[in-house]
Amino acid sequence: MALSLFVIFLPQSRGDPSDHPAVSAGIEVTHRERYFHRLKDLRAKRPQDAEATYQIGNLYYSLQMEDEAIKEYRRCLKLDPKHQDAKWFLSHVLVSKGYLEEGFRLAREMLDVKPDDAESYFWAGEILRKMDLPEIARDYYTRWEQILWRAKGKPVPGAKGGY
Repeated sequence: MALSLFVIFLPQSRGDPSDHPAVSAGIEVTHRERYFHRLKDLRAKRPQDAEATYQIGNLYYSLQMEDEAIKEYRRCLKLDPKHQDAKWFLSHVLVSKGYLEEGFRLAREMLDVKPDDAESYFWAGEILRKMDLPEIARDYYTRWEQILWRAKGKPVPGAKGGY
């Protein structure tokens, strides 16, 4: 069964990259290996292109090649230290491999850049829970809930004045 992938170098939404069709400049790719080689060729032509490196990391992540994904996400962050999506996925891969402290550090870096990012608060809470720090995790979950309530335009339960 042929797998069709489209590759586009636009910022990916968060989530598992394997859940998203990979899209690039409208070129249809029918095999992951060919997609991988196209990304590698693109990176060879433009070695400072953080996005190509990020996409290679996503491909490794989707193939459950975590060690390779880690290398590519780290390479991406060397090229572009502000690449939030690379931080997001690197944090997830590191946590899945048991590197909780480094995964949490990346989650905190994401929150420093986007202090009202509900997903990052939830993720940080999950990491803290895995680190057996439930009291601190609860603070992150509470902040996550507050952001979600505010996004709905509703008063935050238990907060003075609703906010």
